[in-house]
Amino acid sequence: MPTATLFRASCLWFVVLGLAGATWDIADAQGPRKVEAFVGPFPSWRQVHCTGQDDTALLQDRLNTLGRSGSKVLYIQPGTCRITSTLHLGHGAGGQVGVKYITLLGHDPADTKIVWGGPSGTDQHMLEADGVAFSRFGRSTWDGAGCASNVVYELHGGELIAETMFYQGVCRTACLTV
Repeated sequence: MPTATLFRASCLWFVVLGLAGATWDIADAQGPRKVEAFVGPFPSWRQVHCTGQDDTALLQDRLNTLGRSGSKVLYIQPGTCRITSTLHLGHGAGGQVGVKYITLLGHDPADTKIVWGGPSGTDQHMLEADGVAFSRFGRSTWDGAGCASNVVYELHGGELIAETMFYQGVCRTACLTV
């Protein structure tokens, strides 16, 4: 087999395995289970590193441009992000229209946390997603600290909201109000 053909076949096999997701079996007290390997972050992703102080403005700045220019992926590096007011994504957050096909991703729910440091109350939401569709949120812990009424509050802004996925994450307080 010519070298170029062998190289192309190897690359194709690598892509197929990558799309299938890298998994392996592990055993613990509950028996064998599949574990998915996290691959990333990639240089093309926007990244943010929180200080653990008040990171509201830093995160809001990144959310204002997410899905509007540049990468559609925002990767939150391991650590604690403390927010003291609601983060906004979609309508009114950097534009007048919603956003599609974006990803907000942490490293791992065990080491990437967004913690509420704002006031308590029934109208205190950690994240308001307005007009967000075909998007993914995952691999992070959203902790309302018993004060935020909702972790994610989804508004529709007159647009069809579809296929937004929350996965491999932890929500404390209330997880989702639609």
